Amino acid sequence: MPKYADDVRNADVPYVGPICEDGLRPGCKIVVKGKVEDGANRFAINLQCGCDDDSDIAFHFNPRMGGQVVVRNTKQGGWGDEERDCDGDFPFAEGDKFTVIIHVGRRAFNVVVNGKKFCRYVHRIEDLSLINSIAVRGGVNLKSIQISEGGYLEYPYNKPHDIICRPEVPVSKAIPFGNLRVGSKVIVQGQAKEDADRFHVNLMAGDDIALHFNPRFGGQVVVRNTKQGGWGKEDKEQDDFPFKAGEMFEIAILCRKKKFQIFVNSKQFCTYNHRIEDVSSVDNISIKGDVDVYSVYLQEKSKLHVMPWRDGSFFLGGEVPMCIPLPEEMSEGMMISVSGLVNEDPDRFHINLQCGDDDDCNVAFHFNPRFGKGVVVRNNKVDNKWNKEQRETDLDGDFPFEANCFFQVVFSCEKDCYNVAVNGTHMMEFKHRCPCEEVTHLLIDGAVRPVAVRIE
Repeated sequence: MPKYADDVRNADVPYVGPICEDGLRPGCKIVVKGKVEDGANRFAINLQCGCDDDSDIAFHFNPRMGGQVVVRNTKQGGWGDEERDCDGDFPFAEGDKFTVIIHVGRRAFNVVVNGKKFCRYVHRIEDLSLINSIAVRGGVNLKSIQISEGGYLEYPYNKPHDIICRPEVPVSKAIPFGNLRVGSKVIVQGQAKEDADRFHVNLMAGDDIALHFNPRFGGQVVVRNTKQGGWGKEDKEQDDFPFKAGEMFEIAILCRKKKFQIFVNSKQFCTYNHRIEDVSSVDNISIKGDVDVYSVYLQEKSKLHVMPWRDGSFFLGGEVPMCIPLPEEMSEGMMISVSGLVNEDPDRFHINLQCGDDDDCNVAFHFNPRFGKGVVVRNNKVDNKWNKEQRETDLDGDFPFEANCFFQVVFSCEKDCYNVAVNGTHMMEFKHRCPCEEVTHLLIDGAVRPVAVRIE
């Protein structure tokens, strides 16, 4: 993982500072907060290829209060053609505070101002690694600059830095952001074989094993241990055995300062005190045994809370059609995460937020990936009549689903819309067409196999 520059607070303007030694990359998020000065004519936020005055500027974002316009442009030796069109009204006024978020996509910068999508600017300097500095100039008081990984939405977890899908067992994968550290998390989703005897998940520190997590079906016990040259004393204490042969599971291992906190199927299973002196020496995950692995999430410091969940808010596996009652009516702030596996030869599947559990009920939000045309159709249905479809997304034209591959879709209910992210990256928003409080069920159907559903 790249090391982005530290947060900037209350810096003098003009300001010029680093973004990252290795430059930008898709998935980066830049948040600039400030206040337009009284009497200001214009200001600019520049993403630059260097800190000098004559550096190339990959993205020039230039609000002009006099003309009520935001000019976007690129400078490579000289200035290119200006862009001025935007979604919505001019969002900057003298004396007002603002928040500008620049999301770095593979093909474009996507800009959100004060919580609303503002514009999309296609890259004119295609090598993002050249962009290593940010400058703020003009009539503005700069409150802060924050640079991080992240999709369009600030969900209560960080985007996975790597999602390993359908790996062959035995699995041996390096920790993608270097080494484990306090706050890091490993999440394994899989299924025990029908005749399973045992399997294990090991967090490796070179040839040593910092954590050996070993479900044994014959003895209905999960053995935990550490190997440093030789094996240590086994831990076996547990309240129950949460694994069943032939059934899906999810294991989440959260690295705390003094221990690992381990969850199985979203319930805390145990803790395991660190036995190796330096947990940051853990650099690999190994999985072997009688198990099929669907996905391995490897996350750096995260705010994801895998527990506690409300009753009826976590569902593991199942056949389609799968209709799940929400633990309570939909409301602002509720989030639903759906992970699954696309079939080998898919045509389409859909996820509905709907107002009942029968075929004739109203559908508040129909999310429908179609593989033939590579589009995701969104719509709603009232009194058995479908309304106008939406097909455009914020993913630079990419279709994020593939045959026989794992996916994760997160729906976030906001005041005016549903926001949707796929595999950790914002995809689109869908304006409410009926009151969200009427939504009572989630339906999954089509060419897909659900792995897990979380409702928070």
